[in-house]
Amino acid sequence: MISIIVTLVIAWSLQQIKWTKSDGIEKSVSILQGNFIQDQKWDPSMLQTIINYYYTTTRDNPANLVFWPENSIPTFKTFIEPFLRQVDDLGDTQHSAILVGTVALNAKEQYFNSAFVYGLGSGHYYKHHLVPFGEYYPFAYFLEPFMAYFNIPMSSFTKGSEVQPLLKMNGLSVALFICYEIAYPSEVRDQLQNADLIAVISDDAWFGDSLAPWQHEEISQMRAIETGRYVIQATNNGVTSIINPEGQTIASLPRNEQAVLKGKVYGIEGQTPWMVYGLLPVTLLSLLFLLMAFIAYLHQRKRS
Repeated sequence: MISIIVTLVIAWSLQQIKWTKSDGIEKSVSILQGNFIQDQKWDPSMLQTIINYYYTTTRDNPANLVFWPENSIPTFKTFIEPFLRQVDDLGDTQHSAILVGTVALNAKEQYFNSAFVYGLGSGHYYKHHLVPFGEYYPFAYFLEPFMAYFNIPMSSFTKGSEVQPLLKMNGLSVALFICYEIAYPSEVRDQLQNADLIAVISDDAWFGDSLAPWQHEEISQMRAIETGRYVIQATNNGVTSIINPEGQTIASLPRNEQAVLKGKVYGIEGQTPWMVYGLLPVTLLSLLFLLMAFIAYLHQRKRS
Protein backbone atom coordinates (compact mmCIF):
# COMPACT_ATOMS: atom_id res chain seq x y z
CA MET A 1 0.00 0.00 0.00
CA ILE A 2 2.83 2.38 0.88
CA SER A 3 4.54 1.69 -2.43
CA ILE A 4 1.37 2.57 -4.36
CA ILE A 5 0.95 5.84 -2.44
CA VAL A 6 4.60 6.80 -2.96
CA THR A 7 4.35 6.06 -6.69
CA LEU A 8 1.18 8.14 -7.07
CA VAL A 9 2.67 11.08 -5.15
CA ILE A 10 5.84 11.03 -7.26
CA ALA A 11 3.81 10.78 -10.49
CA TRP A 12 1.57 13.69 -9.47
CA SER A 13 4.55 15.84 -8.48
CA LEU A 14 6.37 15.23 -11.77
CA GLN A 15 3.21 16.06 -13.70
CA GLN A 16 3.15 19.56 -12.24
CA ILE A 17 6.49 20.42 -13.85
CA LYS A 18 6.63 21.69 -17.44
CA TRP A 19 9.53 19.68 -18.81
CA THR A 20 9.34 20.82 -22.43
CA LYS A 21 8.46 24.05 -24.23
CA SER A 22 7.31 25.20 -27.65
CA ASP A 23 9.83 26.71 -30.05
CA GLY A 24 7.21 29.40 -30.74
CA ILE A 25 7.14 28.78 -34.51
CA GLU A 26 3.69 27.74 -35.70
CA LYS A 27 3.54 25.15 -38.48
CA SER A 28 0.41 24.44 -40.50
CA VAL A 29 -0.42 20.78 -41.08
CA SER A 30 -2.50 18.89 -43.65
CA ILE A 31 -3.08 15.17 -43.08
CA LEU A 32 -4.64 13.24 -45.96
CA GLN A 33 -7.01 10.37 -45.11
CA GLY A 34 -7.50 8.59 -48.43
CA ASN A 35 -9.89 5.91 -47.16
CA PHE A 36 -8.99 3.41 -49.88
CA ILE A 37 -10.28 0.05 -48.65
CA GLN A 38 -7.94 -2.91 -48.94
CA ASP A 39 -9.66 -4.52 -51.96
CA GLN A 40 -9.23 -1.23 -53.83
CA LYS A 41 -5.88 -0.14 -52.51
CA TRP A 42 -3.94 -3.18 -53.66
CA ASP A 43 -5.71 -3.51 -57.00
CA PRO A 44 -3.17 -2.41 -59.66
CA SER A 45 -5.96 -0.87 -61.73
CA MET A 46 -6.60 1.59 -58.85
CA LEU A 47 -3.03 2.90 -58.66
CA GLN A 48 -3.54 5.88 -60.95
CA THR A 49 -6.72 6.88 -59.11
CA ILE A 50 -4.85 6.78 -55.80
CA ILE A 51 -1.93 8.77 -57.22
CA ASN A 52 -4.28 11.40 -58.59
CA TYR A 53 -6.11 11.72 -55.28
CA TYR A 54 -3.00 12.30 -53.19
CA TYR A 55 -1.42 14.73 -55.64
CA THR A 56 -4.48 16.90 -56.28
CA THR A 57 -5.55 16.87 -52.62
CA THR A 58 -2.08 17.96 -51.55
CA ARG A 59 -2.09 20.68 -54.21
CA ASP A 60 -5.47 21.95 -53.01
CA ASN A 61 -4.60 21.83 -49.30
CA PRO A 62 -1.14 23.39 -48.96
CA ALA A 63 0.55 23.45 -45.56
CA ASN A 64 4.00 23.65 -44.05
CA LEU A 65 3.79 19.94 -43.22
CA VAL A 66 1.81 17.43 -45.29
CA PHE A 67 1.41 13.80 -44.24
CA TRP A 68 0.25 10.86 -46.34
CA PRO A 69 -0.55 7.53 -44.60
CA GLU A 70 1.35 4.26 -44.53
CA ASN A 71 1.69 2.76 -48.02
CA SER A 72 -0.41 5.63 -49.36
CA ILE A 73 1.07 4.80 -52.79
CA PRO A 74 0.88 0.97 -52.74
CA THR A 75 3.67 0.07 -55.10
CA PHE A 76 7.46 0.07 -55.26
CA LYS A 77 9.04 3.52 -55.11
CA THR A 78 11.22 2.73 -58.12
CA PHE A 79 8.08 2.32 -60.27
CA ILE A 80 6.80 5.83 -59.57
CA GLU A 81 9.93 8.00 -59.60
CA PRO A 82 8.51 10.43 -62.22
CA PHE A 83 5.43 10.98 -60.04
CA LEU A 84 7.56 11.50 -56.94
CA ARG A 85 9.58 14.15 -58.77
CA GLN A 86 6.29 15.95 -59.37
CA VAL A 87 5.52 15.69 -55.65
CA ASP A 88 8.97 17.09 -54.88
CA ASP A 89 8.36 20.03 -57.23
CA LEU A 90 4.92 20.62 -55.70
CA GLY A 91 6.44 20.76 -52.23
CA ASP A 92 9.06 23.28 -53.36
CA THR A 93 6.40 25.42 -55.07
CA GLN A 94 4.05 25.41 -52.07
CA HIS A 95 6.87 25.67 -49.48
CA SER A 96 5.75 22.33 -48.03
CA ALA A 97 7.47 19.25 -46.69
CA ILE A 98 5.49 16.23 -47.90
CA LEU A 99 5.80 12.82 -46.24
CA VAL A 100 4.89 9.95 -48.59
CA GLY A 101 4.36 6.36 -47.44
CA THR A 102 5.35 3.77 -50.04
CA VAL A 103 7.49 0.63 -50.52
CA ALA A 104 11.25 0.85 -51.06
CA LEU A 105 13.10 -1.79 -53.09
CA ASN A 106 16.87 -2.23 -53.03
CA ALA A 107 19.37 -3.92 -55.35
CA LYS A 108 19.14 -7.16 -53.33
CA GLU A 109 15.39 -7.30 -54.05
CA GLN A 110 14.61 -6.64 -50.41
CA TYR A 111 11.68 -4.36 -49.84
CA PHE A 112 10.83 -2.09 -46.94
CA ASN A 113 7.68 -0.53 -45.51
CA SER A 114 8.95 3.00 -45.80
CA ALA A 115 8.35 6.74 -46.04
CA PHE A 116 10.19 9.53 -47.83
CA VAL A 117 10.21 13.31 -47.47
CA TYR A 118 9.79 15.55 -50.54
CA GLY A 119 9.71 19.30 -51.06
CA LEU A 120 11.21 21.35 -48.22
CA GLY A 121 12.84 18.50 -46.37
CA SER A 122 14.81 15.30 -46.70
CA GLY A 123 15.22 11.82 -45.33
CA HIS A 124 13.58 8.44 -45.31
CA TYR A 125 12.52 5.85 -42.76
CA TYR A 126 12.29 2.06 -43.03
CA LYS A 127 9.92 0.36 -40.61
CA HIS A 128 11.84 -1.54 -37.97
CA HIS A 129 9.26 -3.42 -35.89
CA LEU A 130 7.48 -5.65 -38.41
CA VAL A 131 4.18 -7.44 -37.84
CA PRO A 132 4.55 -11.25 -37.84
CA PHE A 133 2.51 -13.00 -40.53
CA GLY A 134 1.40 -9.64 -41.92
CA GLU A 135 4.81 -8.21 -42.88
CA TYR A 136 7.13 -11.17 -42.45
CA TYR A 137 6.91 -14.91 -41.86
CA PRO A 138 8.42 -16.39 -38.70
CA PHE A 139 9.82 -19.78 -39.71
CA ALA A 140 9.28 -18.74 -43.31
CA TYR A 141 10.41 -22.05 -44.83
CA PHE A 142 7.54 -23.92 -43.17
CA LEU A 143 4.83 -21.25 -43.28
CA GLU A 144 5.26 -19.64 -46.69
CA PRO A 145 2.95 -22.08 -48.55
CA PHE A 146 0.32 -21.60 -45.86
CA MET A 147 0.55 -17.79 -46.01
CA ALA A 148 0.44 -17.82 -49.81
CA TYR A 149 -3.07 -19.22 -49.51
CA PHE A 150 -4.22 -15.97 -47.86
CA ASN A 151 -2.55 -13.88 -50.57
CA ILE A 152 -1.60 -10.96 -48.30
CA PRO A 153 0.13 -8.38 -50.52
CA MET A 154 3.77 -7.54 -49.79
CA SER A 155 3.99 -9.71 -46.69
CA SER A 156 7.73 -10.41 -46.64
CA PHE A 157 9.30 -7.06 -45.76
CA THR A 158 12.85 -6.52 -44.55
CA LYS A 159 13.17 -4.53 -41.35
CA GLY A 160 15.06 -1.27 -41.10
CA SER A 161 17.68 -0.35 -38.52
CA GLU A 162 16.58 -0.02 -34.89
CA VAL A 163 17.66 3.65 -34.75
CA GLN A 164 17.59 5.75 -37.93
CA PRO A 165 18.34 9.40 -38.76
CA LEU A 166 15.50 11.80 -38.05
CA LEU A 167 13.49 13.21 -40.94
CA LYS A 168 13.90 16.89 -41.79
CA MET A 169 10.60 18.61 -42.58
CA ASN A 170 10.43 22.37 -43.13
CA GLY A 171 12.81 23.24 -40.31
CA LEU A 172 11.67 20.50 -37.90
CA SER A 173 13.32 17.22 -37.01
CA VAL A 174 10.66 14.50 -37.03
CA ALA A 175 10.75 11.05 -35.43
CA LEU A 176 8.59 8.77 -37.58
CA PHE A 177 6.92 5.51 -36.61
CA ILE A 178 4.90 3.25 -38.86
CA CYS A 179 1.74 1.57 -37.58
CA TYR A 180 2.07 -0.11 -34.18
CA GLU A 181 5.75 0.79 -33.71
CA ILE A 182 4.39 3.62 -31.57
CA ALA A 183 3.16 0.98 -29.08
CA TYR A 184 6.68 0.24 -27.82
CA PRO A 185 7.73 3.09 -25.50
CA SER A 186 11.38 2.04 -25.17
CA GLU A 187 11.77 1.78 -28.94
CA VAL A 188 10.11 5.17 -29.35
CA ARG A 189 12.53 6.62 -26.80
CA ASP A 190 15.53 5.16 -28.66
CA GLN A 191 14.40 6.53 -32.04
CA LEU A 192 13.24 9.91 -30.70
CA GLN A 193 16.71 11.47 -30.39
CA ASN A 194 15.20 14.68 -28.99
CA ALA A 195 13.15 15.29 -32.18
CA ASP A 196 10.90 18.36 -32.41
CA LEU A 197 7.83 16.37 -33.45
CA ILE A 198 6.52 12.78 -33.58
CA ALA A 199 4.62 11.41 -36.57
CA VAL A 200 2.82 8.09 -36.92
CA ILE A 201 1.62 6.84 -40.30
CA SER A 202 -0.62 3.80 -40.48
CA ASP A 203 -3.29 1.89 -42.37
CA ASP A 204 -5.67 0.67 -39.69
CA ALA A 205 -8.23 -0.51 -42.25
CA TRP A 206 -6.88 -4.01 -41.63
CA PHE A 207 -8.55 -3.90 -38.19
CA GLY A 208 -12.05 -3.34 -39.58
CA ASP A 209 -14.61 -2.00 -37.10
CA SER A 210 -12.77 -3.28 -34.02
CA LEU A 211 -11.50 -1.12 -31.16
CA ALA A 212 -7.94 -1.30 -32.50
CA PRO A 213 -7.92 2.08 -34.35
CA TRP A 214 -9.11 3.87 -31.21
CA GLN A 215 -6.60 1.94 -29.12
CA HIS A 216 -3.91 3.04 -31.57
CA GLU A 217 -4.76 6.69 -30.97
CA GLU A 218 -4.73 6.16 -27.19
CA ILE A 219 -1.26 4.63 -27.47
CA SER A 220 -0.08 7.70 -29.39
CA GLN A 221 -1.57 9.91 -26.67
CA MET A 222 0.59 8.12 -24.10
CA ARG A 223 3.72 8.69 -26.19
CA ALA A 224 2.82 12.40 -26.39
CA ILE A 225 2.61 12.61 -22.59
CA GLU A 226 5.85 10.67 -22.09
CA THR A 227 7.84 12.83 -24.49
CA GLY A 228 6.06 16.19 -24.19
CA ARG A 229 5.74 16.31 -27.99
CA TYR A 230 2.98 16.86 -30.51
CA VAL A 231 2.02 13.65 -32.29
CA ILE A 232 0.69 13.60 -35.84
CA GLN A 233 -1.32 10.43 -36.54
CA ALA A 234 -1.91 9.98 -40.28
CA THR A 235 -4.00 6.95 -41.20
CA ASN A 236 -5.69 5.64 -44.34
CA ASN A 237 -9.17 5.44 -42.80
CA GLY A 238 -8.89 6.72 -39.22
CA VAL A 239 -8.28 7.48 -36.48
CA THR A 240 -6.44 10.44 -38.05
CA SER A 241 -5.62 13.05 -35.43
CA ILE A 242 -3.35 15.75 -34.00
CA ILE A 243 -2.36 15.19 -30.37
CA ASN A 244 -0.85 17.91 -28.18
CA PRO A 245 2.06 17.45 -25.71
CA GLU A 246 -0.43 16.89 -22.86
CA GLY A 247 -1.85 13.86 -24.69
CA GLN A 248 -5.09 15.58 -25.71
CA THR A 249 -6.54 15.07 -29.19
CA ILE A 250 -7.00 18.62 -30.47
CA ALA A 251 -8.27 17.71 -33.95
CA SER A 252 -9.43 14.50 -35.63
CA LEU A 253 -11.37 13.11 -38.59
CA PRO A 254 -14.33 10.72 -38.64
CA ARG A 255 -13.37 7.18 -39.55
CA ASN A 256 -14.06 5.63 -42.96
CA GLU A 257 -14.29 8.96 -44.78
CA GLN A 258 -12.06 10.52 -47.42
CA ALA A 259 -11.04 13.82 -45.86
CA VAL A 260 -8.20 16.19 -44.95
CA LEU A 261 -7.36 17.15 -41.37
CA LYS A 262 -5.91 20.64 -41.00
CA GLY A 263 -4.33 22.06 -37.90
CA LYS A 264 -1.35 23.76 -36.28
CA VAL A 265 1.60 22.34 -34.37
CA TYR A 266 4.82 23.63 -32.83
CA GLY A 267 8.25 22.12 -32.56
CA ILE A 268 9.05 21.17 -28.98
CA GLU A 269 12.31 21.66 -27.11
CA GLY A 270 13.55 19.99 -23.95
CA GLN A 271 13.46 16.51 -22.44
CA THR A 272 11.08 14.78 -20.07
CA PRO A 273 12.36 12.48 -17.30
CA TRP A 274 11.29 9.51 -19.44
CA MET A 275 13.47 10.69 -22.31
CA VAL A 276 16.47 11.11 -20.03
CA TYR A 277 16.17 8.12 -17.70
CA GLY A 278 13.77 5.67 -19.34
CA LEU A 279 12.87 2.78 -17.05
CA LEU A 280 15.74 3.41 -14.62
CA PRO A 281 13.62 5.19 -11.93
CA VAL A 282 10.97 2.44 -12.10
CA THR A 283 13.67 -0.21 -11.77
CA LEU A 284 15.28 1.55 -8.80
CA LEU A 285 11.93 2.08 -7.07
CA SER A 286 11.03 -1.57 -7.57
CA LEU A 287 14.33 -2.66 -6.06
CA LEU A 288 13.79 -0.26 -3.15
CA PHE A 289 10.32 -1.65 -2.45
CA LEU A 290 11.66 -5.21 -2.64
CA LEU A 291 14.40 -4.29 -0.20
CA MET A 292 11.86 -2.71 2.17
CA ALA A 293 9.68 -5.82 1.95
CA PHE A 294 12.69 -8.07 2.67
CA ILE A 295 13.71 -5.98 5.69
CA ALA A 296 10.14 -6.07 6.98
CA TYR A 297 10.13 -9.87 6.52
CA LEU A 298 13.38 -10.27 8.51
CA HIS A 299 12.06 -8.00 11.24
CA GLN A 300 8.89 -10.07 11.48
CA ARG A 301 10.88 -13.29 11.75
CA LYS A 302 12.95 -11.89 14.60
CA ARG A 303 9.79 -10.96 16.53
CA SER A 304 8.16 -14.38 16.05
